[in-house]
Amino acid sequence: MDWPALMLLGLFANTWVSAEQFTPCPEKCTCLTAEHHVKCTYGNLTTIPPDVSNSTIELHMDYNNLTFLQQSFHQDLPEMRALFLRNCNIQTIKPDTFQKVTGIQHLYLDANEIQELENGTFEDLSNLLYLYLQKNKIVHLQPDIFSPLKNLIALYLTDNLLAEISDGSLNGLTQLRWLDLGFNMISNISKEAFKASVYLRKLDLQNNLLTSVPPFKSIISLQVLRLSGNRIRKLSSTSFSRNLKSVSELYVDNMGLKRVSSLALRRLRRLDVLDLRNNSLTSLSVSKLKSSTTIYLTGNPWKCDCSIAELYIRLLMGKKNDPEQEVQCKSPKGLEDRSLTTINVSVINYVGSSMY
Repeated sequence: MDWPALMLLGLFANTWVSAEQFTPCPEKCTCLTAEHHVKCTYGNLTTIPPDVSNSTIELHMDYNNLTFLQQSFHQDLPEMRALFLRNCNIQTIKPDTFQKVTGIQHLYLDANEIQELENGTFEDLSNLLYLYLQKNKIVHLQPDIFSPLKNLIALYLTDNLLAEISDGSLNGLTQLRWLDLGFNMISNISKEAFKASVYLRKLDLQNNLLTSVPPFKSIISLQVLRLSGNRIRKLSSTSFSRNLKSVSELYVDNMGLKRVSSLALRRLRRLDVLDLRNNSLTSLSVSKLKSSTTIYLTGNPWKCDCSIAELYIRLLMGKKNDPEQEVQCKSPKGLEDRSLTTINVSVINYVGSSMY
């Protein structure tokens, strides 16, 4: 190729790059052209601007007024990987809404007014990895509503109005690793609810209305279980099934828990953290826990007699200075408000034996 032709080719190449770099940014938006990011927040917009570049990778539409989502609310955006629709007053999402953004991996729908997810809402989103639905008003999950999300890793449903997780609610979520259902009104979880999500690693059920530990018979890889703030008053030998042996963090604080049986934790052989704070426990058997497990104990009405001897010895041997791991005596008379580890062992044994 001769020199003039090379010069002409270079001119065309430079013209294309320049055109790409200087694509007009939509009104009420700011654009990071090199990153293909578009930000159209706080614009009182009712739809995605039609002149958003179809090479956009990340689109922020937070704090607008997109009350009704359907296919026509945006154009074809084949390169889209993250779509932010937070705080947009969204009430309804039609099944065909996401047909033109099938490549997205992160979808933010949190802090809206969504009450129901219609069947087919996520039909075209098999590439989705993270779905954020917290802080809505969702009262029920349709069977198979998430079944198209074959690659979903994390699902956030915190702070909704869910009362039950029934059979089929989580169907299809075979790759799910993190599920957040905290701050709902859940009182019942079906035995088959987690059937598809056998590799779930983190499950947050805090601040619901559960009165017993739900069945987790299908989950085999759970590492973190948060039950804080429920209404579970007792942990028995059947509370935690054998398949939960991989749990390393268990949060059962702020539940009004009155009793933990001596065999309740025997299957949790890898437990590193046990949070029992702010319950109604007077004693605790720790013989089935490994010696390295960190136990948070404050905020309980501990009875410092021989029934707490196991815990007394463990605390003395641990020699940790974390105040959250201390036991403050509530009874018997004469030991109120004393730290357990400051009491002589003979006093503990005498108090216990003198009562029988």
